Amino acid sequence: MESDPSTPDLPVISPFEKGSFYELVSDGKLRAYEIKSFGPNTATIYYIESNETLSKSKFDLLIHKGDSKGGEVLGVAKRHMRGFTIGLGDPAGEIEGKQIIWEKLERPEKYSHKVYHFDFGKGEQRSTYTFRKATGRTGRLKSMELRVGGVDEEDGKLVAKWVGSSRWNMKNGSLFVADTVKREQDSKQNALREGDANDLEMIVYLTTFAIIESQVRRSKG
Repeated sequence: MESDPSTPDLPVISPFEKGSFYELVSDGKLRAYEIKSFGPNTATIYYIESNETLSKSKFDLLIHKGDSKGGEVLGVAKRHMRGFTIGLGDPAGEIEGKQIIWEKLERPEKYSHKVYHFDFGKGEQRSTYTFRKATGRTGRLKSMELRVGGVDEEDGKLVAKWVGSSRWNMKNGSLFVADTVKREQDSKQNALREGDANDLEMIVYLTTFAIIESQVRRSKG
């Protein structure tokens, strides 16, 4: 990736640190992201459908299990002026009584897109998580970090890091997620099948790609 002296890069996760992080690779399409496992036997494990819509009843992002938009909906994101509403689960199932977890991904400053934050968890386990972005001279997203803590807590525990891999397509890159995120499951999630994401993982995925999608759309002018 070409270095831009106008904006210092966030520190890159080095290979020796990858033992405590797992990597997902994003292959950006015109109106989608194919999210693949990293390694020699790579496969598309999530398909993120994107829609540029003003309709209140349609979502800007839908994450599907598997390699197409025909797969089960695992979460959604709806864009607003100051951020996104994030839903964990399939909203279509609400009429059948299926529970959806709704959270807000927000920007603390009206005219700045450098920082986003969200709250997640229940009771004493509820925490604030904050994204900080590194962009190039032209405003293109290069990388961003997600850490535990509020906007003023810049040294919180690193939860995830996005590293772009293309100067031409901001949708392409790698998402590194801390292994501890995968283990942080509440009691009702103990029966997860191997390879399934828990709620914290899924909100990390959705918020990361919501921010990327917002940056892509704003770059169009």
